[in-house]
Amino acid sequence: MILAHQPIETRCAACHTAAFQHVKDRACLECHTAVGHHVGPELKPAVLFEGARCASCHRDHKGVRATHRDDDGFCVACHRDIGRKASSTQVENASDFATEHPAFRLSLLEGDSVRKVRQGEDDLTESSNLAFPHAPHLDPAG
Repeated sequence: MILAHQPIETRCAACHTAAFQHVKDRACLECHTAVGHHVGPELKPAVLFEGARCASCHRDHKGVRATHRDDDGFCVACHRDIGRKASSTQVENASDFATEHPAFRLSLLEGDSVRKVRQGEDDLTESSNLAFPHAPHLDPAG
């Protein structure tokens, strides 16, 4: 079991409401009430995930650290041509998560709003007065 589920590891019925049947999403959501949108609500995530179960992506009984599927083929099925699934997306295609994945976008607070910046496309400056700035940690040379 994943670490978070180990306290209920011997109480199978906490998730498996019927023997030998898949766990229902409502069983997941009874405990995970604070789960936010997996993608922005403006992309109508219900449509994106129509027919999918929580367990389609999130796995248990696969070790203490495996909270989600991490096989490229599963993710690439949608992300290879993400615009086909979500026409208004700003997410770039990813055909291989090890070698062909775009830079991640950072969410920067600016007053009451959030600005999305793709790493490497904007001149970011450190203005938080941190004693340990981000620049050394984001240096491509390591």
